[in-house]
Amino acid sequence: MKIISCFFILSLLTFSIKAQENNIAIGPKIGINLGAPLPKGEISEEAEGNPIIGHNLGVFLNIPIYKTLSVQIEGSFNRKGAKFYTPVDSVAFTDYIQHPVYPDVVFHVESFFSGGVEGAFDNFYLEVPVLLQYRFSSSSKWKMEAGSYYAWLNKTNTQATGTGTVGYDPTIREEDIDFTSDLRHYDWGLLAGISYSIGEAFFINLRFSYGMICIFKDNVDQIDTRNIFSQFSLQYLFFPSRLWKTKDLILKSY
Repeated sequence: MKIISCFFILSLLTFSIKAQENNIAIGPKIGINLGAPLPKGEISEEAEGNPIIGHNLGVFLNIPIYKTLSVQIEGSFNRKGAKFYTPVDSVAFTDYIQHPVYPDVVFHVESFFSGGVEGAFDNFYLEVPVLLQYRFSSSSKWKMEAGSYYAWLNKTNTQATGTGTVGYDPTIREEDIDFTSDLRHYDWGLLAGISYSIGEAFFINLRFSYGMICIFKDNVDQIDTRNIFSQFSLQYLFFPSRLWKTKDLILKSY
């Protein structure tokens, strides 16, 4: 959060003088994320999953550049996750076998795993989107937007349990899988959406985001899985220039 806080403090200082003449707006946003990290390519027909409703909390800076155009820079704390189950067949697996006489000696045996894997992606990101917004007319309540985001993985609870057989042994086993060290520490992607104003200060925003890189590290043997989410949020616009004008009027009245 320190990175985003510093970023926005500098941005506000940079534009504070211009905000007295232009209709620059700042404010908070609150909403939810719905979606999942989805694999590219073919998915087993027996695979299934359910989204985890995640929060979308942050602040924004909106800078008009023309009558119907503006740039919006945001900083948000997002939870992106989903529960999943997928069958697997003969997937590469490293088995650990303890020496029968010397317990401190462990053999690593390359084998394969068949069965099913059930778990959840549950990732928390510090995200900075930058969007270009277009209002249909100077008096329209509707705005379209498109842009990109960059995110840092702040925390993850991504884990799973595999139930099945290892190698040719028919014994059913359960293996815990922790993806913490396998996940990429950053993400970036594209955004597109639409907003509708309620009055002058509130906006309802519906947005779609598509991750452009796999959430797993390049050296991890996993399917190319990307963050694909829809975002719904409520934004409140605060105009510093109007506050300063009000103060000026009060001072002049004295």
